[in-house]
Amino acid sequence: MAAIDRAAAPASASQTLRHVVSHMVDAVNRARFVETPFWHLEMTDVFPADLYLRMRAAMPEASEYRALKGRNNVNIKADGTATRIKIDLYPEYIRHLPDEKRAVWALVGKALHAPELKEAFMRRLAPGLERRFGSDFMKVAMYPVPMLTRDVAGYKIGFHTDTKW
Repeated sequence: MAAIDRAAAPASASQTLRHVVSHMVDAVNRARFVETPFWHLEMTDVFPADLYLRMRAAMPEASEYRALKGRNNVNIKADGTATRIKIDLYPEYIRHLPDEKRAVWALVGKALHAPELKEAFMRRLAPGLERRFGSDFMKVAMYPVPMLTRDVAGYKIGFHTDTKW
């Protein structure tokens, strides 16, 4: 019986997911922390290089997205078409993609949902979160909404505030 070359064996789906999440957590940890105009991270190399290449190759066609209407339908033109489109990276929204595209975007969606990634972001953004939610900010029920967006002709962005005030 021949020995199995473990280095050449394909990674299981769970091993691949752990690798991607670990890489993304590292990206959060090494990101530059910026305080103005608000607390945020400047990130680079968020995804492993091989996955990023697969993501670019698996970009959905415009017809595979749905409208991202925005507050008060600001992204909808007079003719009813959208200037910004999206795919939420949940199984129910990517199920219509071809198998090879669906596999890539399912992996990305799962990685973006990983508790370890959420915790890394919350740890790194602690000053702003504590200021907004108080010292128990780690107990605030936050959850990611993984989404792939695409801006199309006619899209404009004005002041981008997260509140009406």
